[in-house]
Amino acid sequence: MTLSHTITIVLVWLAAVSEAISAATPQLTILHEGVGDILPIGRPAGIQVLIDPGDLTPGTYLLEWETETPDGDTLVKQRAIPLAGQPATAWIYNVVPRGEDSAGRIRVRRQGEAIPLLTSPIGSTAGMTGQLPEGSDLMLVVGSRGFGLESYDAATNPMDPRWSHIDSRVKLLTPDELPDRPEGLSAASTLLWTGDQEVPDPHRESVIQDWMEAGGHLIVSIPDRGRGGRFARTGGSLHALLPDLPEQEALYTSQILQLLSPDQLRITPGTEMTCRPFPATTTGTGPWHTVLNLPDGRPIAIARPVGHGRLTLIGLDLTSPIVQSARSDGAAQGPLPAAATFWNPVLARRGDAPTLRELAAISKIARKSSNLWGTSVQDSQIAWATRRTVAAGSRLSIVILWLGICWLIGGPVLWIVLGRLHRRDLAWPIFAILGGIGGVIGWFAGLVVSLQSPEALHMSIVDKVVGTPESMVRSWIDVRIPGVNTHELSVPAEEGRGMLAPWIPSGQPAIGFADSDTLIADVNRPESLPIKARSTSTSVQLEWIGPLAPDSSLPEIEIVQPVHVSPNGLEGTLRYSGPRPLKNVSVVWIQSRRYPRETSPITWTNAVDSGHMPVVAWSWKLSRPVNPEQEFSLQALKGPQLAQSLADHVQSLKRSSGVHIGTIETATTFEILTLYRLATPPGWQMDPNTVGSQQIHADVHRVFGSQLDLGARLGSPMLLISGFIDDTDLPVPLLLDESPIQATGGLTMLRWILPLPDVSPTVEQWPPRQ
Repeated sequence: MTLSHTITIVLVWLAAVSEAISAATPQLTILHEGVGDILPIGRPAGIQVLIDPGDLTPGTYLLEWETETPDGDTLVKQRAIPLAGQPATAWIYNVVPRGEDSAGRIRVRRQGEAIPLLTSPIGSTAGMTGQLPEGSDLMLVVGSRGFGLESYDAATNPMDPRWSHIDSRVKLLTPDELPDRPEGLSAASTLLWTGDQEVPDPHRESVIQDWMEAGGHLIVSIPDRGRGGRFARTGGSLHALLPDLPEQEALYTSQILQLLSPDQLRITPGTEMTCRPFPATTTGTGPWHTVLNLPDGRPIAIARPVGHGRLTLIGLDLTSPIVQSARSDGAAQGPLPAAATFWNPVLARRGDAPTLRELAAISKIARKSSNLWGTSVQDSQIAWATRRTVAAGSRLSIVILWLGICWLIGGPVLWIVLGRLHRRDLAWPIFAILGGIGGVIGWFAGLVVSLQSPEALHMSIVDKVVGTPESMVRSWIDVRIPGVNTHELSVPAEEGRGMLAPWIPSGQPAIGFADSDTLIADVNRPESLPIKARSTSTSVQLEWIGPLAPDSSLPEIEIVQPVHVSPNGLEGTLRYSGPRPLKNVSVVWIQSRRYPRETSPITWTNAVDSGHMPVVAWSWKLSRPVNPEQEFSLQALKGPQLAQSLADHVQSLKRSSGVHIGTIETATTFEILTLYRLATPPGWQMDPNTVGSQQIHADVHRVFGSQLDLGARLGSPMLLISGFIDDTDLPVPLLLDESPIQATGGLTMLRWILPLPDVSPTVEQWPPRQ
C-alpha cells in the first residue's frame, strides 16, 4: 500500500468519524420567538424550539425558559418533554420581563440534574425589531399577504401623526406557526384568517376560541367556496359559531369599489366578483350585527360577540385577484382593501387613515405653525393605587427613632442629671440598665409593628359581559409576606384560567436583593408563581378568566327594566349592588354605523368632529356616586357625543400633567385606555381656532395597557358602564401555599357590558350636543 493510499484512507476515516460525531451532537434551535416572531414586552409569549437529541440517552428532559425577576431572583419556567432519538418540537411560555435588555435564555437539562445540557439566548430570531412595546397593537394575518392591514404597520408608517395614534405591528404567519396555548396569542388583538388556510388540528381550533373568549378578535374572510372555507371543522367548536352562509352571488365590481377605497378605482368594465351578502341582522333574534353594508343596504360584513371577544365574517374573498387588480385612477395606490373605508369599521378604529393619494393632496396644503401637545398614558396610576410603605422601611424608621431616643436619654440627659446629683460614677451601670429596658421595649415594639401575616394591596379591573358566565379580571398586586422563605403564590384554577407573573412599574429600578434565589415554576400551572419572601413588598400581575364565586362583596349591575332603543333614545332601569358606592360612573352607548365614510379627510377641522368615528356613540358622566342597591334610569341620561367626552378626558389629563395622581386621574386614565382606539383623531386634523394661539391640540399615546382596550368590541352595539369601588377585596382569591390571604384591599374598576340588538342608528342626532 502506497503512502498516498494510506493518507486517503486516513482522511476518509477522519471525515466519517467527524460526520458521526457531528450527527450525534445534541442541538437546540429556536424556531419562533413569540407569535409571528415578535416578543411582547410585559405580556405572555411562547417560544417554539426544535431539539435534536443526538446521542442523548432516551428519557424525560426539562425544557426551561430562564428570566430574572425585579427582585433579582432567577425565575425558571419549565416543562417536561420526552426525548428518544428523534428531533422534537415544543412550545414553552413565560411573561417577557419589563425593563430588561434580555428576555432570558432557553435551556434543556436532564431531569434530576442541575447543569443544563443545551442553552440558547433569546433574541437570535426576534432581535430588537421583533419586540412589541406594551402600548402597541399586534395584528396577525394567516395568509400570504396583509390584505390592507399592513397599512397600519409602524414599519410602513412609523408613528406618522397624520395616520393614527395607535402604534401597530402586523405580522404574517402560517397555521402551523400558531402557538398551542391561548396565552401565546394573548398579546394579539386581531387574527385575520384568509383564503383556504385550514386550522391544523382540533387543539389549535380550541386555542383560537379560548383566545377569542378572552378578548381576541377573529376575522374570517370567506373564500369563494365552502362554509367558511376549510377554516372550521365540521362539528368543531368554531364551526358551531358560524351561521348558515347564504348562497354566492355575482356582483359587478363597481358595486363594492367604495368599500375597497375612498379613491376612484378603475377596473375592467363589466367585471363580476363572487360575494356572499348576509341576511339582515336587524331582526333582533340573533347575536349578529352588521359591520359593513353594500350600497344596496345588504350586509357584507357581520360580527357577533364570543365571550369577551368578537368574531367577524366578511362575505368577500380578500384573496380574490379581482380585489388586487383594482387600481387607483392617476395616482399611487396603497394596499387594498384600504384601511380608510374597509378596515377602520371592521376594527372599530377612529381615524381617517388617508390613502396615498389623499396624503399627497394633504401634503400640498401649507401647514401653519401649531402647538401640538401630547401626553403618555403610563402605569403610574397603578403604582399609586398599590403604593404602600413596606414593612422593612417602617421597622427601619422605628429602629432609627428609638435608637435616637435611647442615645439622647442614656447619653446627654443621663450625664447632665447625674452631674447635678454628683453621682456620675453611676453613669455606666445606669446606662446598662436603661439599655436593657430599651432593648426589651424595642423588642416588644418590633413584635407589634412587624408583619405577622401576608397582606396584599391591589388595583383590579373586572369585566362582566351580560350573558357570559365568565368574568375577566386583571390585577396588579403588591404582596407583603413575612419571613424569608420561598412560597407558592396562586389563584384557584378549578373554574377558570389564570396567569401570575412578576411585575414592576415602568421607570422603577429593580431592587436586586443580594440573597437571590432560583425559583422553579411549572409551565402547565400558569396560575401559580413561586415567590421569595423578604418581609417586604413585591409586585405581581394577574390575568384571570372564569366565573366569579357568588359573593356579596363583588360589584354587580342588574337589569330591573329591560334596556332597549326607542325613538327617544335609550330606555331601561338598572340596579347596582356592591359593598361600597360606585364612583366616577361613566355610561357609553354604542351603535354600529354600517357605512364607511364617503368624503375625503379635511386637514383642518375641529378635534371633536375629525377622525371619522366608526360608530355612533354617546357618553354620560354621572354627577354622583351610585350607592349599593340604588336604581338609576337610562332614560334620564342626557349628554354629549362620545367624541366630545373623550376630548374632555384628554384635556383633563393635560391639566393634571401628571403632577397629582388621585382617584379622578386614575378614573380618567383607565376610561381612556378602555376606549383608546376612539380616543383622539390623527394629529394632522387640528382645530383651526387653536393654531397660532396659546391653546394646544391635545393628543394621547399609551405606553402601557394595550390589553385594557376593548378593541373591536367598541364597534358592536352595546351599553358600557364603568365605575370604581374603593377598599374592595381581590376579585379572585389569592392563595399563599394554598391558604387564602385574608388581608386584601384596593381599588377595583368595574366594566359592565350589555350587548344590544342591532338597530339602524336612527337617533344619530340625539341627544343634542352640549
